[in-house]
Amino acid sequence: AVTLMWRTMLDKNYGIINQFLGWFGVDAIAWLTDPKYFMTAMIIMITWCSVGFNLILYSAALTGISPGLYEAAEMDGAGAVRKFFKITLPLLSPTLFILTYEKRFSYTKSLFFYNYVSQFVYYIINIIKYHKIIIICFS
Repeated sequence: AVTLMWRTMLDKNYGIINQFLGWFGVDAIAWLTDPKYFMTAMIIMITWCSVGFNLILYSAALTGISPGLYEAAEMDGAGAVRKFFKITLPLLSPTLFILTYEKRFSYTKSLFFYNYVSQFVYYIINIIKYHKIIIICFS
């Protein structure tokens, strides 16, 4: 659904983005077929797709930080910069780690998953074979 939406929006002839740019006198751009603009279109699409998910996770991580930590730091005389580097950033680091490395490993995730499932199935099949042998020997 997302791909169809972006394909329609970026279409050279009837895409809404080209219609909007046409109001300012810009000629229609072949976003998806011109190599000069294709990377820009992909960056816009990927950014749009990932911002919402990342925003939800950062918002949840920020609400998980206790306001008492900031109050205690303020009573100790810490400024805004020190509070950010000593409280906010360390408590957001697990979320930062997950969001940073999840994208890097997403390309190999399917390979690891396939390897895991195939090894698990192989293990189960061998257990079944072994138990059949034991059942046949003892019956």
